[in-house]
Amino acid sequence: NLLYLSKFRPDVQSSAVWLINNMPAPGMIHWNELFRVVRYLRRTSSVVTKFSNPNIQDLGIRGYAGHSMIPGENPGDKLLVSSGVVKINNCRLNAFTRYNVDQPDNTGIAGMGSVNEVLRKCRKLQASLEFLNFGSLPIIICVDDMATKAYIYRHGTDKMHPLPEKYVWIQDAVENGYFDVQVVDQKENPSVLM
Repeated sequence: NLLYLSKFRPDVQSSAVWLINNMPAPGMIHWNELFRVVRYLRRTSSVVTKFSNPNIQDLGIRGYAGHSMIPGENPGDKLLVSSGVVKINNCRLNAFTRYNVDQPDNTGIAGMGSVNEVLRKCRKLQASLEFLNFGSLPIIICVDDMATKAYIYRHGTDKMHPLPEKYVWIQDAVENGYFDVQVVDQKENPSVLM
C-alpha cells in the first residue's frame, strides 16, 4: 500500500517513501508519521489534484529551492535551514524543510543542498507522471541567488569553494538538458516563506 501511495498520491509521496525506507526497523517516530499519513488520507479521500490547464503537456514541474540562516541554541550561533517546494501549474504537491547538520560556509554550496533535494523530488514526480502516461514533463528549478545558479552552470566556480562531490550530478544533469534553472526574487520563492 505504501508503494501505491508513493506512485499515485504525490501529496504524500515524500512521507510514503520515507516510511518505506524505514520499514526494516520502525520506531515510534515512524509509527507516528504513519498515523499522521493515514489521518490525512482519511480526511482527503474525496480530494483530487486538478490541473486547470486542459493540456497536461503544456505543464511543467517547478521546483523552488531555498535556504536561510536562523538563530541557533546559543547566542551568536546560526543554523542553516534548507527548504523546497514542488509545484505543477501552481498546485503545491510537495514541500520540505530540513535543518542541515553540515554547515557549509558558502551560500552557493548551501543552495546546492536545497537544489539536490528539490531536484530529486521533481525527478521522482516526473517518473511517476510518466508511468501514468502523462509523458515526460519538463523540470524547472527556481533558485533565489546567483551563487547557486553559478554552481549549477559551473560559471566562475574556479574562483569559488570546491563543490562537494555529492552535488556534481546536478551539474551533469543540467548540461544534459534534464532541467532548466531560473533565478526568482526571494519574495516570489515559496520555499523561503516556509
